[in-house]
Amino acid sequence: MILVGRVANLRSALVGEICVTKKVWIIPAAIVILAICGVVGASKISLPTLTYIYDKEFKGKSAAAKFTVDGVKCYGTANILREHIEQLPGLVSLVAYGGRHRIVLEYDPQKIGPDQITTAIEQPITTRQGPMAYFKVVSTEVQ
Repeated sequence: MILVGRVANLRSALVGEICVTKKVWIIPAAIVILAICGVVGASKISLPTLTYIYDKEFKGKSAAAKFTVDGVKCYGTANILREHIEQLPGLVSLVAYGGRHRIVLEYDPQKIGPDQITTAIEQPITTRQGPMAYFKVVSTEVQ
């Protein structure tokens, strides 16, 4: 009688384990699917690394240009670039995408143009070690 009871308990325990292990694969499969969706989504969608408004009171008609800038890699380098060009007249806003090495500048076309902005971006930055050419504009697209 004791042996029969132990066999029955063992049998119910094994059946219970088999039922549990059959359902366990769902969680790792869901994690893998979500990871794949995240990687694919990240390649399609780009969130701004830095957004800055230079002139909050600008009411005129502005123009925008996309610059691919070698040297913009993260928030830190985007912020260095923002400080580097903030003295330019006519800048309205800057949006930087570090992962894509891209900035979008909105500007007043009556005060400045893409060529002057490119020249200003490529000017050497003064560091403790002296002047250093850190940013290089690879391409410009006026919108």
